[in-house]
Amino acid sequence: MGAAENAVQKACLDFLRLSKVFAWRSNNTAVYDSTRGCYRSHAGIKGLPDICGLLPNAALFVECKSATGKISPEQAAFHAQARALGAVVIVARSVDDLRKGLMEYCQEKP
Repeated sequence: MGAAENAVQKACLDFLRLSKVFAWRSNNTAVYDSTRGCYRSHAGIKGLPDICGLLPNAALFVECKSATGKISPEQAAFHAQARALGAVVIVARSVDDLRKGLMEYCQEKP
């Protein structure tokens, strides 16, 4: 993830925290262990979005991308499966994208 995506991710996490949405960063890559001098193995789900959370009656997944970042095939498959199961999936290139996606969810829910 590049610096621009990291900035979007941090801004989205800050927005969710200030909005009192229960959400967290999902580290879905191998992590370098400097003590062992190698990457720890990782058995995560391919395509899992950067931010996971819980909304009233729905799971929330936020994929943070830069202005030019592209969704991978694994991410697209995860998004489709999560939406089919009733989750809210938002691709955020800015906090405004996240805000709009949450507003759409609030307007649609019964």
